[in-house]
Amino acid sequence: MNSVIKTIAASLGEALAEGAVIIPNIIFAGLLYQHYGQYHFLLPFVLLYAFEKAGVFAIQGFGELKNPYKVLRCSLLLTILGTCLCFFGDLSFLFWELGAVLVGLGLANYKALFKTIKSMLKEKMNGPIKEQW
Repeated sequence: MNSVIKTIAASLGEALAEGAVIIPNIIFAGLLYQHYGQYHFLLPFVLLYAFEKAGVFAIQGFGELKNPYKVLRCSLLLTILGTCLCFFGDLSFLFWELGAVLVGLGLANYKALFKTIKSMLKEKMNGPIKEQW
């Protein structure tokens, strides 16, 4: 039972790593189509894309990561905070913009960090087990 849960969790993490960036883009593109002709609804889509791409370079600027778990946790917290801000987008347009920036920054490094952590866990599990047996 425990191995089934670990397998499902790993599969969900892999699916999120591959598709996490697509979902916000679809949402913000839908926002743009819903408000056709109103140019300020284009800004969250552009901000999301720009910060998604810039986040990768920001992490690379820090050099080698000592603790990718901490960076991944902070990235996911930024994404959740940005999503919560987007819920209040009907009150003020500023919430859409801030939410898009935070979601873009949060999801920028998720795929790379997930693969790094996954490979670290594989090395950790395969190394000591082989030596013990």
